[in-house]
Amino acid sequence: MRKRNLNKDQISDFAFQYSIKNGWQSLNLKLIAEHFEIKTPSLYNHIENLDELILELAAITLEELGKSLAKSIQGISGAEAINELSRAYRKFAKSHRGVYDLTIQAPSGHARHEKASIELLEILFSVLRNKSKKEKIHNIRILRSSLHGFVSIELGKGFGLPTDIEETFKRMIEILVLQMEL
Repeated sequence: MRKRNLNKDQISDFAFQYSIKNGWQSLNLKLIAEHFEIKTPSLYNHIENLDELILELAAITLEELGKSLAKSIQGISGAEAINELSRAYRKFAKSHRGVYDLTIQAPSGHARHEKASIELLEILFSVLRNKSKKEKIHNIRILRSSLHGFVSIELGKGFGLPTDIEETFKRMIEILVLQMEL
């Protein structure tokens, strides 16, 4: 059965859902065309190319991460907010492992990706009240690097020692909160 009225959002949604499970690296235009029962060149009526679609996926991933983080800090602030935000970040990375690494790339001229990045930064800025913008940027970089490092090692099954990973994560967040002087 041929799907009609195909649009960029449908293609992006399929690509996102597929990539969560299978990894964005395995995505290709032939696979997408087969899913929608169209010829591959017909996709170019809706998307520029695979690279542009990957930037769309990065934007969608950042949007979804932003929603998750914003929900996790509703009504709280300070150390509690950093703790909850960190747990939400880790949970998101685990449940979106096929697209998680798309959150690393800084935006490069793609409007939706830039907008999603800015919105995510605003969420992070909101947690770090009473700091100068310069201090907030440093703290965000430290937080982001720490969380990314931890979840990347965890997803890669790099924590092989028998010590409790949850306790290590908890201690890391405590250290970060202390460093941020919240």
